[in-house]
Amino acid sequence: MDETEPRDFKVLVTAFGPFLDIPTNPSHSITTRLPPSLPTDLASVSVQLILLPNPLPVSYHTVLSTIPALLTEHRPDLVLHMGLDADRNAYSVETGADRDGYHQVPDMDRRVFTRAEGKAAWGKLPERMETTVDLEDVLGRWRRKWLGNSGEKGGAGGKKKGGKPQQQQQVSMPEIARSDDVGNYICGFIYYLSLAWYASEGYSGGKRPVVFFHVPWLESEEELERGKETTVMLIKAMVESVMEQ
Repeated sequence: MDETEPRDFKVLVTAFGPFLDIPTNPSHSITTRLPPSLPTDLASVSVQLILLPNPLPVSYHTVLSTIPALLTEHRPDLVLHMGLDADRNAYSVETGADRDGYHQVPDMDRRVFTRAEGKAAWGKLPERMETTVDLEDVLGRWRRKWLGNSGEKGGAGGKKKGGKPQQQQQVSMPEIARSDDVGNYICGFIYYLSLAWYASEGYSGGKRPVVFFHVPWLESEEELERGKETTVMLIKAMVESVMEQ
């Protein structure tokens, strides 16, 4: 391959389906809007998104059988798991997940991940694992991207109309922050599962390039489109941060 040709950087993106009284999970609605590839500010990188045709069911054992197989098949450079937290008003990138506690809340199959199953799967792994992605750096890049993008779309000083400057609507930046509360339900489960896969595979330097992204309740087309833009910028920021670490 020509040295000037950009290398493919593979990002696996997952989202969940219905749960409780939520028939359409906005995390999946966002992923259906994502393109198969993304440009970045790095000329040497071509980002290819691995998008699943269907949302993941809110089922511990289905996730347990699905995610390691996907990771083994695709061996992604980065993983972004997405899920809904309807009690939050902001987007959150989670720092890590706990190994235990998934025996407490039944999933949509009315099953739990028992203590015995957890010990068999992860008994020798740490009680908590965290991503090795620099989330502070990622969020800084994300904010700069959003401000640059909204500067192109909004702000004063548009074309003159009737001899007066035309005012454009300023696009406000969504709230996004770090969180260390992914929970002990399916979101924490899938996060720990992927972190454990990278730890077990012995990736160079102990890297665990996995991030869980909580989205708030989104319903309208405008909200979901904004959610898509937020996610696209987050993926770009993560790829650039990982590549430049």
